[in-house]
Amino acid sequence: MPLSSNTAPGGACQPYYNGYDDHHKQWRFDFLIVQRAIIDASALSKPKISATLDAVLGPKKSFIVRPPLSRLPQGPIVLQESSSTRPIVDCLCMPLELADRLRIELQHQNWEMASHQSPETLLSQPSEQRYGCAVIYNWSDGRESLELIHRLRASKVPTQIVLVVVEAVAPIIARAAHGGVTEVLQANQPTAELRDAIANAIEIDRAERPRAIESLQQRERLESLSEGERDVLRLVLDGLPNKVIAARLDVSQRTVEARRHKLFLKTGTTSIAELVRMVVQLGG
Repeated sequence: MPLSSNTAPGGACQPYYNGYDDHHKQWRFDFLIVQRAIIDASALSKPKISATLDAVLGPKKSFIVRPPLSRLPQGPIVLQESSSTRPIVDCLCMPLELADRLRIELQHQNWEMASHQSPETLLSQPSEQRYGCAVIYNWSDGRESLELIHRLRASKVPTQIVLVVVEAVAPIIARAAHGGVTEVLQANQPTAELRDAIANAIEIDRAERPRAIESLQQRERLESLSEGERDVLRLVLDGLPNKVIAARLDVSQRTVEARRHKLFLKTGTTSIAELVRMVVQLGG
């Protein structure tokens, strides 16, 4: 059942909140919590999430959407940073009072906070150079927020996003959850909950960023290939020998060998197997 509750001995309902679960010895971030109900968001399709939210989520009920457990390393999170590597929390359209409270919370963690009043200024920040996350305070009817989420997640290095919503609009929450946001919180949550959500997003960014940077660099290497080198690459990936490639492209075998040599130099690979693995990992 996707909708369930965790009942402790004696019948008391104890839903999992943000933190380490001593009983199961793992972090519990894979649930969307609606008061005392637990929804396994990763097991539901977008329509089912929306329908479930409609059924259990009233306008005054609080909730937190957690990411799948697989996106977080197990064990306690420790996020104290040195001044040279501290994360940046980009906040968009956040009310001044909330921004002031959050800034104090983040300062205690030695994290930097940057406020933005328009999506354009947030999007102008180079994601590959900023370690941290973005906090989007949902405005209007949510459509602009969803478009911004899509653009941030599609950036060179996907940005981890915490979405804060004023009203519990089930379709918006469902689409945001499936759009790659790290967490969705209702605006009436305590500032500490928002701080913890940001901590989760920063930890995910720290875990996923090295691989994202590596993929970005690999993609840039492939994009540096000339048209002729790409032609050779496609046929090399098909497993064809140099002689057949030369005949297919109507060039000399020496030309194929030269282009093949440049393929390895530009991509930083040393074997066909390594080259194939790179292309496959990039979805090529």
